Amino acid sequence: MARFFKKFVKDEVDDNIAQKVNEIWFQYDFDRSGYLDKRESLVFLKEFLTESSQGPPSAINFNKWFAKYDLNKDGHISKNEMASFVREFMGEVQPQKNKTQSSIQQVVNELFEQHDTNRNGILESREALNLLKDLCARKGQPQPSIPYFNRMF
Repeated sequence: MARFFKKFVKDEVDDNIAQKVNEIWFQYDFDRSGYLDKRESLVFLKEFLTESSQGPPSAINFNKWFAKYDLNKDGHISKNEMASFVREFMGEVQPQKNKTQSSIQQVVNELFEQHDTNRNGILESREALNLLKDLCARKGQPQPSIPYFNRMF
């Protein structure tokens, strides 16, 4: 069951990263090319560092940053390359393992609150099936049948 929760929590963490990258793209991909060129990346990094109470990057530091995240060295930052930066930044604020653990605990608490209808602290079969149905609906997956549910657990 823990593996089952980790899969959905990992998906939610990845969804959060994708959402953050999309926000960055909406704000900084001025020419709507689908990539951040050096000028767009510099504007992003300056604002990011300013919001983080750091000064704007020097030309040398910007070039180092750009070289680090332009993984395929094509002169542009792609969404996947920016995702690496977002993951690393999230990791600097709070280690990913701890963030994932707290995310798992938060999701488990929310799920129990919602699905433990008799409030006994245990998900009984009927409650667990409803939980599974809700998780599948969130992820756009087909609803599980009772035989499928019985095989999983």
